[in-house]
Amino acid sequence: MVPDVDVNLVVETALKADVEAVYKSDWFTQLWVVQELAFARNPRILCGVYSLSWKEFELATRIIASCLGKISHPPKALWSIKHAWEIIWLRGRYSLNMRPVTAGQVIYRFDQPWSIGRLAWDMRNKKCKDDRDKVYAPHSLTASGNSLKVFLPDPFIPDYTRPVEWAYYQFWRRFEGYTSLFHDGLSRRRGYSKTTGNKVVNENVSVYFNDSYLPSWVPDLRPHHTNEWEPIFDSDYATSTPMHHWGSYFDLTEGTGILKIRGHCFDSVVREFHISQQIDPC
Repeated sequence: MVPDVDVNLVVETALKADVEAVYKSDWFTQLWVVQELAFARNPRILCGVYSLSWKEFELATRIIASCLGKISHPPKALWSIKHAWEIIWLRGRYSLNMRPVTAGQVIYRFDQPWSIGRLAWDMRNKKCKDDRDKVYAPHSLTASGNSLKVFLPDPFIPDYTRPVEWAYYQFWRRFEGYTSLFHDGLSRRRGYSKTTGNKVVNENVSVYFNDSYLPSWVPDLRPHHTNEWEPIFDSDYATSTPMHHWGSYFDLTEGTGILKIRGHCFDSVVREFHISQQIDPC
């Protein structure tokens, strides 16, 4: 927050300038736009005859957003600024993927920017015309992280001649884990029940995460109203975390197996990457 700023004056000025006309643009919610901004070195905002550098746009947005946070009831006209705020935050996060190879040693912690689980979650509510884009767009951001020379997934070329089921499967077999599939909006997660004290509380997760629009063939990752801690796979498999480079989820001593999710078969599950340098987990 800029010191000695009249918060109400900033908000009033923003309303008089009709800045919501910019913030309400679908441009801020498009999956491929977010992806391009993550890569862009010097993006600019164009609106009619007007042009604004990204630095100027980000500064103005940060000031307005900070002032709105100081007001008890922000004006509804400026609620749409949240989309621009998200895209600024995402650009800052995924620009880390463009670090040079000569950068210092990478110390892995949970929830790192190049984690496919984190990436998939961030992109979950972004809009796209083709469900395959939900795989292809995040994959391009993940691929840029390979410059770190830490994890090396096998090449995965987007192919729009293939059905969406194929794209989802490629996502699974390279980055592992039903958590990432769920985070990316590529699978359902039905309601479950949990015990709070002596009471059983039912949670409708599908409604909460807005995945009711998914096609009928998309797998359910949990039977309806089961206990949240019950595993949905056999003992041969374990739940995954966003740390997609951890390769301990499958017992490879007996070869690859068949993974079935609620009747949907994903063929052989194999690990498609390897660690190319020693990492220091915390």
